[in-house]
Amino acid sequence: MTEMYGLTSSLQDVGLNFPAYPQEMEDSLNALFTDAEFRAIYEANNLRMNITNGSMATNEEIPARSAISLWQNIETEADAALRSSQSSATLRFGHDTALYRLLSLLFDATLPPAGAREDADQVVLGAETDRMDRVVPMGANLQMIFYKNRKDSVVVKFMLNERDIMLSPVGQVIYGTHYYSWKEWKQEMHQRIHQLEHVRQLYAIQTMGGAGQAIPAVLVPNGQNFWTPQTRDTEQPCVAPYHDKDTQLQGFRCSHWPGGGEKRDYGSFTLAALGGKLRLQPAQRATAFSHQDEVSHPHYYGVQLKDEHLKAEMTALSHTSMLRVTPDKDELVHLVIQPNNDDGQGTIEIDTVNHVVYAYNPAHHVYQGWGKPDDFGGHFVLAYDKDELVDYGVFDEAQAERKGLMMTCKPGIGVWLTFRGKTGKAMEWMSATSFTSHDQAVTNLNAENYMYGGLDFNSMMEYAANLWCERLHTIDVESQDTAKVNRFYTALYRSSFLPHELSDVGELQYGDFAMWDTYRAQLPLYHLLTPMLSGEMMQSLVKMYQDGVWMPVFPTANCGQTEMLGDDASIALADAYVKGIRNFDAVKAYEGMRMNAFSTPYLAKDYRSGKGRRSITSYMTNGYLPVEEGAGSATASTSRTLAYAYDDFAVAQMAKLLLDSCKDATLRQQYQDDYQVLMRRSENWRNVINPLSGWADGRYENGKWAEDKELFSSKSNILGGSACQDTWSVPQNIAGLFEVIHDSKPMDKKEKLIDKEEKKERKAHPQVEVLMSNGKVISRLDRMFDRGWYQHSYSPCHHLAYLYAAAGAPEKTQERVHQILENDSFSGEDATGQRSAWHIFSSLGFYPVCPGTPFYYIGTPAFEKVTLNLENGKRFEISAPASISGSYRVKSLTLNGKPLHDFRLSHQQILNGGKIFFSLF
Repeated sequence: MTEMYGLTSSLQDVGLNFPAYPQEMEDSLNALFTDAEFRAIYEANNLRMNITNGSMATNEEIPARSAISLWQNIETEADAALRSSQSSATLRFGHDTALYRLLSLLFDATLPPAGAREDADQVVLGAETDRMDRVVPMGANLQMIFYKNRKDSVVVKFMLNERDIMLSPVGQVIYGTHYYSWKEWKQEMHQRIHQLEHVRQLYAIQTMGGAGQAIPAVLVPNGQNFWTPQTRDTEQPCVAPYHDKDTQLQGFRCSHWPGGGEKRDYGSFTLAALGGKLRLQPAQRATAFSHQDEVSHPHYYGVQLKDEHLKAEMTALSHTSMLRVTPDKDELVHLVIQPNNDDGQGTIEIDTVNHVVYAYNPAHHVYQGWGKPDDFGGHFVLAYDKDELVDYGVFDEAQAERKGLMMTCKPGIGVWLTFRGKTGKAMEWMSATSFTSHDQAVTNLNAENYMYGGLDFNSMMEYAANLWCERLHTIDVESQDTAKVNRFYTALYRSSFLPHELSDVGELQYGDFAMWDTYRAQLPLYHLLTPMLSGEMMQSLVKMYQDGVWMPVFPTANCGQTEMLGDDASIALADAYVKGIRNFDAVKAYEGMRMNAFSTPYLAKDYRSGKGRRSITSYMTNGYLPVEEGAGSATASTSRTLAYAYDDFAVAQMAKLLLDSCKDATLRQQYQDDYQVLMRRSENWRNVINPLSGWADGRYENGKWAEDKELFSSKSNILGGSACQDTWSVPQNIAGLFEVIHDSKPMDKKEKLIDKEEKKERKAHPQVEVLMSNGKVISRLDRMFDRGWYQHSYSPCHHLAYLYAAAGAPEKTQERVHQILENDSFSGEDATGQRSAWHIFSSLGFYPVCPGTPFYYIGTPAFEKVTLNLENGKRFEISAPASISGSYRVKSLTLNGKPLHDFRLSHQQILNGGKIFFSLF
């Protein structure tokens, strides 16, 4: 039918201008097609051409990207012609497909949405669907006319099909003459091409988590919600909502935790689209799906549900989201909405006056007071079109009530809305969330919709993609190893979940820091790449202190918990301040850090709820937490002592910097006194590293050592790992730890030989000061890796490979880091983003071994060239050309052309911009 239409219509000349047809042609056409049929085929052709060759949210900008080489050739030839003193012209022949794709490259039709057009009749490109009779009619052509003055200043204008066009800055091509500086236009095109490379990379990110706990979430960086396909319906810990091996889909979950780790999801909701028969509970509505029918990207997820005869798609911004459903046949389409509360709590309601569904899911405590109601919850709102609605109702596990309006505090509650679906006609529903109230959820829906100029599915998807491209642009990677590059940007995706927004539109409050993991590399990554965002996150910690009187130890789900251990918020705050981040209240932050370091809650209920450091009084009295404390309120006494000593060091660094800038005499004295006390306490790690063995060990209140010989086994005085792993948790004084290990008793023949050789050297040269050998340290690090004691899934191990460099064996750092990177497939285990942040830093060639200090330990880069596009406008380039062949050993190192002999790189050296060059072999 379309072929016949192409032969009989005048599409390529005058489109649908029916009155212009000769009467005899009109009569003959009427015998074949009605006007409605003409329009339907015309619109279908336009859409087909638009998808294939134009600029649309769903075509991954492939048409524009395919025209890059054509543009580069045009630019080269134009520059060659402009260098001549003679006038010239170039004629090239092509197909309308190539022309249309070139036009897609020449302008960006994604900004702003279509509603911003002032005169739709003047728009040539950039409408919701371009009209082919305007863009590429018969004999379509694009002309570029250059004008050069005596000063060699060149301007260019564009003509499309013999008509002047203006490539509008608002992202449309419209009729009207406009001249562009050729130099500036080329710069604009180079930026556009660079942007398209980020678009390509965005679509190459592997969002699927494999067999692990990570979810294929649709979100924006650090946004409030993570929308994920759901195959399991509980909010309980250690159960991710999506598992790769599952074969039935229950819907889409609005989640607030990026995986199935020990922390449970909270305030979540599920939205399901069904065709045909209405099924309400998760197990009933679960429908078969195949990974072959899934498309998953950071900003978009789509799946063809064959048994439902429909395609379901999700996209999202921070607070709002859009579900689009396209039926394969005329049938009823049901929307089912449920709050995911395992305790039978929550509320759901249909407002038939305002055509909105409201839902509420109260949150519960995660660690202290597990399962008890929290003081907040998730609020959800979804807007629907009353004209499309044919039925609705509410339900719980026991019953369904047609035309019912509310269900509350019963297991399995939910709402259904039924619409009349038409083949190929997409239906869209916009939703929003809040942790404040359902009225605020409505406000968030309207505010985010207004903020982006009016949203439909495609425009929301485009804005989400742009936000991701901004994040990807912080690091530009150049490498011939595409798989490695994709793995790198997948890590950047995974490290962009937490912390995430908890506040409403127009406010800034972040939560879910998962601090025991993220202070090590993930937050330092933000300090480096997005310092303004990082400062906002640090201010969120300050606000938590102001609201809760105590600095949160492990802030999760808007609460301060004591899990895992230590006072890691203090490390994150100190690290930010040491690295020059100033857009948070550092004085107020220190006030909270100091309270945690020196005080304990007066009220028992505050202590039980997780405020303050556990057993801080015992720690200050003994200089460590005795093993006996494990039977009380502070388990993992050895691990906790090591953590507190590092916390003390971090707080001391903050005190020192505030002292340097403080003019108040009283405060200056306090900062000075605190610094001295805390630096002494930062050496308390020595009280739980047994000097005889050189390994972490339990210690009793009477001072005796537990003398535990089982280094790689679970013990009550160690949290999560083992003594051999926690031994290295002294980043604040690596040299001191090395000295203790050096002086300890040899473990085996190799260490005995090391000691023997050093004594021999000292004896042979008594008049010369022989430097301490780190041979025993290197031997024990080897033991960690060679015996499998190093576990990459255990974040306290993440800095171990870099300790070789501090011990004088940088080649071993390079070897170990390279091996880990080559084998690090994430396996879906990275629920917090720390492991991904390790991957990013290590791929760059350096790692923050000791947050709270402004230094990175140098390893080996994974790529030929990386450019950090810093927030201060400068660029820092990491160059390692020999890595093309897989080389990773560093022969020499230069910074801005000067030899760099240190094993560390400072934060300021990076912020200054410049180039670090690795010569590899």
